[in-house]
Amino acid sequence: MKYLLKKARAVCSYSGLDREVDVLVEDGIITRVEKGISAPKARSFDLADKLLFPGFIDLHAHLREPGNEEEETLESGARAAAQGGYVAIVVMPNTTPPLSTPFLVRSVIDASRRIGFAALWPAGTLTRDRAGEAMAELGLMLDAGAVGFTDDGDSVADAALMRAIMQYAAHFGRPLMLHEEDPSLSASGHLHEGRVSSELGIKGKPSSSESVMVARDVILAAETGARIHIQHVSARETVEIVRRAKREAVHVTAEATPHHLILTEDACRGFDTNCKVNPPLRSEDDRAALVEALVDGTIDAVATDHAPHLAIEKDAEFALAPPGMIGLETAVPLVYSHFVEPGILSLHRFCELFSVGPAHVLRRDPFVVREGVRANLTVIDPTNARVVDARTFASKSRNTPFAGWELRGWPAFVFADGRLILEDGRLVEEGEIDG
Repeated sequence: MKYLLKKARAVCSYSGLDREVDVLVEDGIITRVEKGISAPKARSFDLADKLLFPGFIDLHAHLREPGNEEEETLESGARAAAQGGYVAIVVMPNTTPPLSTPFLVRSVIDASRRIGFAALWPAGTLTRDRAGEAMAELGLMLDAGAVGFTDDGDSVADAALMRAIMQYAAHFGRPLMLHEEDPSLSASGHLHEGRVSSELGIKGKPSSSESVMVARDVILAAETGARIHIQHVSARETVEIVRRAKREAVHVTAEATPHHLILTEDACRGFDTNCKVNPPLRSEDDRAALVEALVDGTIDAVATDHAPHLAIEKDAEFALAPPGMIGLETAVPLVYSHFVEPGILSLHRFCELFSVGPAHVLRRDPFVVREGVRANLTVIDPTNARVVDARTFASKSRNTPFAGWELRGWPAFVFADGRLILEDGRLVEEGEIDG
C-alpha cells in the first residue's frame, strides 16, 4: 500500500527538519521526503495546515489487564492510545497479578502484536510482585522484552533494597522508572497538603513526601551509576533536585503529566474525584516550576499517567475514591492548546517532549521523519477546535476532569510501524484499508 502525505509542515527535532514537505510511504517505509512528489497510485492525503511529527510515545499508562478488565484492557488501551496520537505506550505493571515474571511481560508483547493499533511496551516490576521486599527477576524480564522497571503506584521504601536494585540494573542500562513517595509522610493523605486541604478539612500529602525520596534515589543513582527516571513530577523541590542532578551528570530523567502542568489543588475545591490523583495536584508555585522545567529541558517527556477507573468507583466521597484520571486521548491537545499555541513551547520542544525525549528515556533510537525508515508518524491538526467528550473515547473509562474543555491540536493521522492506524481522527480497523 502506498500513502502520499502532501503539504504537511514536518517537524523533527532529532534531525532538525522543519519545513513543508510531501512524505511518501510505501509498504510501511518512508521512501521520499521532499516537495512536489507525484505518486498517482498512492492514497493521497492533503495535510496543508497540519503538523507532522515523528511518532509520539507515552511513557506511563495503566491498562489494568490482567485483573481489572472492566476498567481497561490491553485492546481498549491500544485503541485509546492510537486515538490520542501515540504509536507506542509503556504499560505499567501494577496489574493483578503484577507484571513480575518473564511470562507476563511476554504476554503483553504477544497481545500487542495480535491487537495492532499503538504498540504496547511492557515495564516489569522493580520488586517481586510489587511487594517491596525482594528484587524482581529484572534480567529475565529484560530478556523477555521489558523496556524498563517500576513499582509504580508504590515507591521502594527500603533504601538498601533500592540500592541493590540500582547496583544490578546499572549493568544493563535500562531505566528504573520511580514512583517517588515516602509513605511515612503521605500515608492517609488524599490531596496536596496546603491551603485547600486545610479549608476542606481533608488530610493532605506534603510535597516533601515526593522530594525526599527523589533526593535519596538521586544520591543512590550517583553512587551506583544506575539510570533512574522520575515519574509524574509534581513538586518544585523535585524539579530543583533533578535540575541539579543533571548538572552533576547523574543519569536521571523526568516526566510531567498534563494535569500537573495545567491544574492545581484549586481544582479539588468542588470535591471532583476526577481531580484526585497520586501524586496530588499541587500549588500554583509547584505548577509554575513544572512549566519552567518543561521549557528548559529539566523535564524530558510529557507522560499521561493514564489511570482508568469505573464511574461507580469515582462516584464516592473524596477520601474514599481511588486516585487517577485517564489521559491518553487528551494529552496531546491539552499540551498543544495550553503551551504551544500561546508560544510557551516551540514546535521542536513539543516534538522532544512527545517523541524524542521518551525514546531517549527508554534508551531507544528515536523515531525520525527520514527516508529509509519505517513510518512512525503522528499528524495533528492545529486548526481543529473540539470540545472534550469522554463518551467518544476508545478507553473503557470516562474519569477525566477535562470534559467540556475546548482544545486544539487533536491527532488526525497516525502511522505505527508502517501501518495507518488513525485517519482523519478515526481509528482504522484491521483490513479496512489494506485488506
